[in-house]
This record gives sequence, structure tokens and C-alpha cells, in this order.
Amino acid sequence: MAKSFELQLKEFENMTAEKSELLFKKVCFDLSNSIIMDTAVLSGTARGNWQPDINSIQNDVLEVEDKSGNATVAKVASQTNNLKLGQYFTLTNNLPYILRLEYGWSKKSPKGMLGINVMRFQNFVNQANKDIK
Repeated sequence: MAKSFELQLKEFENMTAEKSELLFKKVCFDLSNSIIMDTAVLSGTARGNWQPDINSIQNDVLEVEDKSGNATVAKVASQTNNLKLGQYFTLTNNLPYILRLEYGWSKKSPKGMLGINVMRFQNFVNQANKDIK
């Protein structure tokens, strides 16, 4: 027995919503990962201070060193895995010198980490779209 057109539309809607949610999660993760890994490293405090959250903005300054960025990226992975459509994702860093790092204060990362990744945003979306198909 053939499926009704209404049922086919509902299945398509569900599939599209699932794909959209996966795309949203992947772009948030990939963009955050790139920002974290582009953050200049001396002690690791700048990388360790990136704070992911859902529907909230963190105001804390953390006393966390993460030279490799792996622990911070793991926190991002945990948060992005919990994202749902309709929510918003934030990645904040409240270190007093983070803006100086963004604007070339460190020779290790003279181009910063935020602006350069904003320019790459469409690439993250395009790659996520390819990966999810």
C-alpha cells in the first residue's frame, strides 16, 4: 500500500529537521574547535577559558590551563551534542586580555582567533552539509 502524500510530507519534515539539527551541532562544534585551536598558547589559560553553553552566556574567568585545547574541545563536544533546534549556542572567554590576543598581541597568533573564523563560517557550513549527506 502506497504511503499517503501527507505521511510522505511528515517523514520529509522529520528528516529535514534531523538534518538541520545535525548541521547546527556540527557547525557550532567545528567553529568552536577552530577558535579554540587558533587561540595563542603560552600557559594554556587562554585556551582553557573558552566556555561553551546553551541558551546562556558564561561570565566567569576560569583558572584552567589547557595547552593542547583537548579538554576545552571536549566540553564543546558535550554541549554541542545536547543542542536542539531553537536553542542558541555561545562560546565565551572572559579573560581580561582576550581582546588583545584577538587583535595581534601574540606573535603566536597574530591574526587572532575570532575574526578569522567568522570569515571561515561559510566553509564550516559547506563542509558540514557535505559530511551530513
